[in-house]
Amino acid sequence: FLGIFILFWTVMSSSLSYVQRPTETNLIRSMLMLHNSLERNLPFAENSLRLARKSNLPSIVRFDVNGTCYCFDKDDNPKSGSCSCDCQKKPVVILQINSADSMFLTVGIFDQTKVLNRLTTEWLMGYVYVILVFYFVAGKFTKSLMVLVVNPMGTMIQLIDILSQNPVGYKNMEIYKRFDKERKKKQVGWSEKVLLGMETNHLMKTIETIANLLEVGFGFAGVEIVRSNLEQGNSKNIYFRQNGKEVFCIFLFCDVRQFTDTTEIMKHEIFFFVNKIAQVVHSICHLLEGAANKNIGDAFLITWSLAEEDPSKQKSSQADKALLSVVRIGIALYNEEFFLDSVSISAKRAFKDKIYDGKGSLIKIGFGLSAGCAVQGSSQADKALLSVVRIGIALYNEEFFLDSVSISAKRAFKDKIYDGKGSLIKIGFGLSAGRAVQGAIGSRKKIDATYISENVDMAETLEGLTKSYKVPLLMSGAFYFFLSGERQMECREVDQIYDNVYEETKTIKIYTWDMDLDNHIKKEEPEKHVHKIKTRRTFAKRLAISDTPKITTKIDVNANQVGSKRSLCPDDFEQGMASTYKCEKLHMKDSLSNGVEMEFNKLSRIRDKFDESFFNDFNIALQCYRTQDWRRAKKNFQSMISKYDDGPSEYFLQEILKNDCLPPKDFDGYGSI
Repeated sequence: FLGIFILFWTVMSSSLSYVQRPTETNLIRSMLMLHNSLERNLPFAENSLRLARKSNLPSIVRFDVNGTCYCFDKDDNPKSGSCSCDCQKKPVVILQINSADSMFLTVGIFDQTKVLNRLTTEWLMGYVYVILVFYFVAGKFTKSLMVLVVNPMGTMIQLIDILSQNPVGYKNMEIYKRFDKERKKKQVGWSEKVLLGMETNHLMKTIETIANLLEVGFGFAGVEIVRSNLEQGNSKNIYFRQNGKEVFCIFLFCDVRQFTDTTEIMKHEIFFFVNKIAQVVHSICHLLEGAANKNIGDAFLITWSLAEEDPSKQKSSQADKALLSVVRIGIALYNEEFFLDSVSISAKRAFKDKIYDGKGSLIKIGFGLSAGCAVQGSSQADKALLSVVRIGIALYNEEFFLDSVSISAKRAFKDKIYDGKGSLIKIGFGLSAGRAVQGAIGSRKKIDATYISENVDMAETLEGLTKSYKVPLLMSGAFYFFLSGERQMECREVDQIYDNVYEETKTIKIYTWDMDLDNHIKKEEPEKHVHKIKTRRTFAKRLAISDTPKITTKIDVNANQVGSKRSLCPDDFEQGMASTYKCEKLHMKDSLSNGVEMEFNKLSRIRDKFDESFFNDFNIALQCYRTQDWRRAKKNFQSMISKYDDGPSEYFLQEILKNDCLPPKDFDGYGSI
């Protein structure tokens, strides 16, 4: 800006100086002509001076010719003699010309007041001109500079500050949403094509791309690593916490069945196949607020964050307080005088004679304690379970997963892998919940953000046990605890086993959520009414439903539309899943509880065959098995298999047949990992 101002000022100064020089030159030239005229015609000096004053020398105030002084009156008439003009208070120019041959001398005194006034006016006009030009040119230049350079640089700094606060979920922050709106407002005045071509826009896109890569590469578990390194902006070294951070999460471990055979069949095309499964798993879980953590070839680890403190402790703490309140009230009831001090003596006597039964306190109160799932984990657990159901439905869309695979590989895959039951592609699921340590494993050469805990291992173990119990999903008792009351009543206790890995004397209950996906996928007319899922405890379920808020919105589920035949981008797939399930707002906190409940209710066909008799028959068979009445258990399990083709019943029947219906001597009713 200063350079532009100096440039304009130099040009104007030069032009004004150029205007002033001709004025001085004309004055000298006219003075010389007058000198020569007077030298030749001195007697006509007054006439010559009068003509000069009226023509080309209007500023002359005094003229001396060989010592004779001429001054001018108001009518421009020269008068010789003593001159009374005062030239000391005026800006004057004195010109003296002396002829060398004749010694003829003339001296002219010229008043420069009018000339200086004119020059001052021109200078002031020049100043105004320079300021106006500077204002418009600099203003235009400044606006372009602000839009194209300064604002984008400030925007990049703001984005980095936001990333340092939450490098993974920054797009959901209110500060980022306001920042995005303000950024669009600052880009007015230029076409989108020009803005997209600017280097600053490329830098901005690069920062956003790096942020997205950080989110994909580190995931939720790596938030602290990215944040701590962004805060250590002056350091060139990579910094990460060495001690980790204790968190409480739900862990979902998924594993693709018969992956070794699939790899042999597809060879180099296996990456297309696995990545599509990953996109389905990640997108569905992301829509339900899950966070992908690990991709281990054919396996995936997904997490749902719970409260900062152990939710189970929160729930037990509240229950303990309620129980303690009952005890304290019971003790307080023994203070009879406190309750009867305002009652008349006759009323007291009559009250004691008629009411007191000789046991306990005079005043008795009955208490009833009940609880609903009010902990934060119930919502998260329901979302994790719903994610498993959705993934199971999506697996039936074979064309989506195999559209990038050659025809020969498709044919070989179907011939070798498909067993005639369920979907062509099968995945086992293990769900667990509890405490874990979140942190970074590795060195400054390579870092992996992950979770370390027995609960993570339990999720993987449960997934492995699904092959033995022949069910797609198994969940631990810890995860079952976090489910809502409605979902808990739909679960079935499959077995209780010893944890031989971490604590041999500790038994773990394992559950499953039975689902008949084949029945759901059948092309039937959409149901007009929302049916409640059948459970084994009708009365308890009715009580739970009475406390459940009524749902007025509708969510249509059409599993046959999952996926597409074009090349799949994660964002496109996520949008496709949202469109398929019509649950774009399902990730919003204000609609999560209703949305998840509604979604389960719409999946009624999955649970049609699992009626109350199903649960009763299995429970009876399992009880016979645990009490070593294996002959009766054998008949019951055989009946379960013939009626329901039940996987856990097949597992227990095999155990019975393997031991010829005779329980081992050390058998106490529980299995082991």
